Amino acid sequence: MVISPMFKTDFFIEQQPSHSEISKTREQLEQDLFEFCNLINNAKQGQFQSYLGSSISRQAKPDYRQSIFEHLKSVEHIYAPKANFMEYQSDINPAMRTILIDWLIEVTDEYKLNDETLFLCVQYVDRFLSTVNVTRSKLQLL
Repeated sequence: MVISPMFKTDFFIEQQPSHSEISKTREQLEQDLFEFCNLINNAKQGQFQSYLGSSISRQAKPDYRQSIFEHLKSVEHIYAPKANFMEYQSDINPAMRTILIDWLIEVTDEYKLNDETLFLCVQYVDRFLSTVNVTRSKLQLL
């Protein structure tokens, strides 16, 4: 689309939020962080409704959030690791997976990572192991 230099284009410029809308106190930010962590914990149990009605970021509540959560919930079973995925691993056994997860826990503690990071990492490892046959030499690279 070509716009003439003579044409006034103010309606294409988005309104920036005022400074009062952006600035928050430390307590408000901590409360928002706490609510967000609860969202992550509740998401594992499929409880998205607590976040949808919350006041985490009133300025940035997009209209498509509900559809994203519904979509993720609907495809969750597709991407979940299979219940017996370790039975199909020919070169590694459950004890090796346990050692890997223990090492991940140590790394999480050492670097003071969030618990959610560990949970996501274990989920990714399990999903990968349920789809790909991994050799012993490549397990640590996982």
